[in-house]
Amino acid sequence: MNAADARHAETRREVLGQLLRFSAVGAIGFAIDAAVLVALLRWTALDPYAARLISFSASAVNTWWMNRAFTFAVHRRTHSAPGELARFLTVAGLAGAVNYAAYAVAISRLGTAPLAAVVAVAIGSLAGLAVNFNGARLLVFVGTGHASRRQRIAVAAIEVVAATALLMVPALANGYPLVFPDTGTYLRQALELYGAPDRPPYYSLLILPLHMRLSLWPVAVGQALAAAVVLRLVFAALSPRGVEGVTYVATVAALAALTSLPWHTGQIIPDAFTALIPLLIFVLAYGAAELRWRAQAALCIVLAGMIALHFSHLPIAALLFAVAALLRLGAARWRDAVRVLVIGAVAAGLAAAAFLAYGFVLTGRPTLSPNGSVFMAARMIADGTGRAWLDEACPASGNPFCAERARLTGDPNDFLWAPDSPIERVTRAHGEAAMRAAAAQIVAGVIATRPAAQLNAGLVHFVRQITAFATLDTLCPDQCVDGAMVNRTIQRHFAHEHAAFLHSRQIEARWPIEMIRRVHAAVVLAGAAASVVLLVLAIRRRERGLAGLLMLAFAAVIINAAFTGPLSGVYDRYGSRVIWLLPFVAIVGGAIMLRPRASGR
Repeated sequence: MNAADARHAETRREVLGQLLRFSAVGAIGFAIDAAVLVALLRWTALDPYAARLISFSASAVNTWWMNRAFTFAVHRRTHSAPGELARFLTVAGLAGAVNYAAYAVAISRLGTAPLAAVVAVAIGSLAGLAVNFNGARLLVFVGTGHASRRQRIAVAAIEVVAATALLMVPALANGYPLVFPDTGTYLRQALELYGAPDRPPYYSLLILPLHMRLSLWPVAVGQALAAAVVLRLVFAALSPRGVEGVTYVATVAALAALTSLPWHTGQIIPDAFTALIPLLIFVLAYGAAELRWRAQAALCIVLAGMIALHFSHLPIAALLFAVAALLRLGAARWRDAVRVLVIGAVAAGLAAAAFLAYGFVLTGRPTLSPNGSVFMAARMIADGTGRAWLDEACPASGNPFCAERARLTGDPNDFLWAPDSPIERVTRAHGEAAMRAAAAQIVAGVIATRPAAQLNAGLVHFVRQITAFATLDTLCPDQCVDGAMVNRTIQRHFAHEHAAFLHSRQIEARWPIEMIRRVHAAVVLAGAAASVVLLVLAIRRRERGLAGLLMLAFAAVIINAAFTGPLSGVYDRYGSRVIWLLPFVAIVGGAIMLRPRASGR
């Protein structure tokens, strides 16, 4: 026997031994699963479905530990335990899906007789065992020093799948993807070619290939996957700077359990993408060494697409690109600063061009936001500056809103959305173009005559918006049922899901919202305090990547509040869509600061 044959024989013996040990561990796991299930059903009030989730979890954790310590002991010290456990659970889930699929196919061919059912179970078990064993051997318990590039990519893919599943938990627990009153508009734009002047159509076009008029679940999955991938890219950009001690899946699990992130990825509105913009800008600014020009061009296009999903994204992204360029310039990396500015100009330019094109289609002239002046006028009227200007300028100005002065209140929603609102009345009487021109006249008049008063009001709204970040906006269910557009749209285009929508926790108001908000608020405050301390430490230790990530996170929260509260209104969802960045960077920063220093250890 030559050396090659000897190695093959040794490998076969090793694999056979691993398979026997894996099977033995599986039998023990089955016993644990059954014992815990029986105990829960006998001694608790849990139903069989909830009890099985607990028993399976207990079995899976024990099975992972035994395989780590016994079946694949040679490799057990080369991966962090939490990440390895997450990969093991993901592979086990995939194996379970294969098991069930093989069982279903077999039962359809063999029939439902008792013997045939036993054979089908055996076929499914063998198929699942093959996937489970090979996934564990090749992807979970493989040593990082011996893993091939293909294996490392596969491991990263499994981690992203696990992270995606974690971010889906609120939507799954809800029983249906979370919605918002605006969800109906976003769906209609592509489904019914509906032109909404206050919302660009690009989010609607993005999700159309996902739901295909069949189900909204793929949209929630796609948004969770996008967030998981972007977070993985951040980890990759930081890895040369010592983030190897941080377990990516464990970090996402913490974000999923304790922050607003999964509540946005599971909701059918574009807010899920707002906080991903500063993270991708960080990747471009600090991960250039790991990115080829094609990858940077691809990220530039992706960023342009994300910016185009919401009108507020354009000024936020433009300022964040400027902040990133200044950070690189401050670190004497002028080439990186120029590169970031160029990419930012291209991405923002493409998004602006998309907005201008949409504005031209709706109004006949290129405009970045067809109803931008309307929202600003609503804000000024609510602040009192707009009403004061109308009192002085009417009737000489000829503004159509002069006739509505008695109906103008301190609530911008009354001006914009109330039944028979001033906007609707002026539009009916004078047309949309005249209504927008009248709103623009109010904005220009206030800026010309009362700039200090409006600036002071804007600062107050900015401060209020900074502190408004409660999770899960409470406009639903009140504004999402009965005659609401979101209810009608789901009923019309996703009729087979309408019952699930109506019986979801959100629509039936069965979420413990106040408890969720208290937990998330405590985590945000702790994350913000920790991030300030970490920023000081990062600057002292010259951890430029971490310092850049921390500063971009703070900048995103501040800039987001500056362009939403003063210009639109103070709403919790505007804050909650980005506030989870602070706990995220605190977790990452803590892991970097706690890693062993480069002293030969």
